[in-house]
Amino acid sequence: MSRTKKPIVSEEKREWLKNIRDLCNLIEKSPDLGVPYTGTIVMQIGKDQVAATAKALGSFTKEFTEDSLHMNKMFGDIKLMCFTSRDAVCRKVLSGTKIVTKLIVDPSFIQADTPMVEVTEEVPVYEYICPPSLLNFNPEYEVEA
Repeated sequence: MSRTKKPIVSEEKREWLKNIRDLCNLIEKSPDLGVPYTGTIVMQIGKDQVAATAKALGSFTKEFTEDSLHMNKMFGDIKLMCFTSRDAVCRKVLSGTKIVTKLIVDPSFIQADTPMVEVTEEVPVYEYICPPSLLNFNPEYEVEA
């Protein structure tokens, strides 16, 4: 006789799942509510959860923003977005500088109609070096500069 181990579910997750089921039951039993047109479920994960989350999701799309990594999986019109800090997964390295021009308030004037002046300055440029795969992501991952 083989026994299948049930995964251990935290009380917090159990409560959240109950709430989702209650919401689904309400929508199912209330024809006047109509159909939600879309939705996003957001789940924050830690650096140590990246590989396990990637494996659990199976296929998903990666999206990088300025400061975070999103692992997105679609269920019809419903998106599950698991996110973590981009710095938790990738290493930010200085890759050079660039010259930019911008308008600032003329520092020689202090009045209501302060004119704007154009200044040019050199600013740092950064790039992120990320591991090739999240499925085998190691939280101790270090990228050589």
